[in-house]
Amino acid sequence: MLTKEINPMTVLFFTTKTSLAGLNKHVRVVARQLYAEAVQADLEVAGPIYWIYYGADGKPDTEFTLEIALPITEVNGYAGQLQTKQLPAFRCVSALHTQPWDKLSDTYGQLIGELFAHGHAMSGICREIYIHMDFHTPENNVTEVQIGLV
Repeated sequence: MLTKEINPMTVLFFTTKTSLAGLNKHVRVVARQLYAEAVQADLEVAGPIYWIYYGADGKPDTEFTLEIALPITEVNGYAGQLQTKQLPAFRCVSALHTQPWDKLSDTYGQLIGELFAHGHAMSGICREIYIHMDFHTPENNVTEVQIGLV
């Protein structure tokens, strides 16, 4: 378990209300929209895709807010179809997940157990950073899981 502070960052993002059971309709769709919009608006991409969960509790039908975000450099006068904002600094515990995404709950379970064992409290915000996405060989995926701390 690694505790770290993530610096603020500017992102181009999509937001929706959804549940864990409803996530699949956004996979491979929203990231493509974000990249296409960044190119069309001449925005400089500054990192990989982030999925940010606000209020997800691990239950398949609980509704929460999902943001899918693409880090970009500073924005001046962007007036495209999506939104931009500055994500605040983020204190979290973090682990690399190097398995298929259907095993992400294992990494979350391990991190949550460790953070409670060290006396930390969760903020209700989690992030997944998709460092490498391999849709043909999912065991090659590399995802950083970050669980926000109070």
